[in-house]
Amino acid sequence: MAIRKLKIEVQTTDNQTMTLAYSGRITEETIEHIIAFLKGLIKPRETVEVFKLRDLPIARKIQMIIESDFRRKWFTSRDLKKTYEETFGESVKISTVSTYLVRLWEGGFLVRKGNRNQYRYRLNC
Repeated sequence: MAIRKLKIEVQTTDNQTMTLAYSGRITEETIEHIIAFLKGLIKPRETVEVFKLRDLPIARKIQMIIESDFRRKWFTSRDLKKTYEETFGESVKISTVSTYLVRLWEGGFLVRKGNRNQYRYRLNC
């Protein structure tokens, strides 16, 4: 079962309420950031870095989508573009997606098949 929405409400001892809401694809990395945030509430003297998915670089967002949505299946640059826009609510050019896919393929993160106009990619696991 995939989790698509998460809402955590915390009430402090002085009756202040904090709500952490997240909508979108939740990966292990996202959960690790949420746990770090919650640990920061327990130890208020430590500084906690606020994590916002929209502030991540495009390359990292693309990598997260591949790891969560296309882990064991072949996909095209158009498939990735569509999922990216649905997940992050922001547009991205197909040429940008293709550039990052080539970089990930050259780096060994992905395997590729097909010809220039019909490349298909898959996570190299």
